[in-house]
Amino acid sequence: MVKRIVLDENARTKFSRLDIFLDFRRVFAANVRRFRNDRGLTQEQLGEKAGISSTYVSKVERSVSFPTLDIIVKIAEALEISPAELFNELDIESVLYIYTDLEKSPRSKDKK
Repeated sequence: MVKRIVLDENARTKFSRLDIFLDFRRVFAANVRRFRNDRGLTQEQLGEKAGISSTYVSKVERSVSFPTLDIIVKIAEALEISPAELFNELDIESVLYIYTDLEKSPRSKDKK
């Protein structure tokens, strides 16, 4: 079952860039990372299974690069899921991955 996140006013203040959470690229990136971690795979292992480099997996997970449809299918097959699952709505785990990435990014430090 997917846990839905409901944001009250305090949470909306904390997640001041909530619009980022709705970006399908961020959803995709967070889901790739979450499914990879759930399966105990490193970025290198996922890359090997999908026929792409671990550097590219890293870029996809950070939303630096967005893969073509062919690569999306390869990633999904390597994770043993359907490509559609990589675009599922955000669940709490995905939100936490995205929020953690935002906190670590150099751009977020510049805006504080």
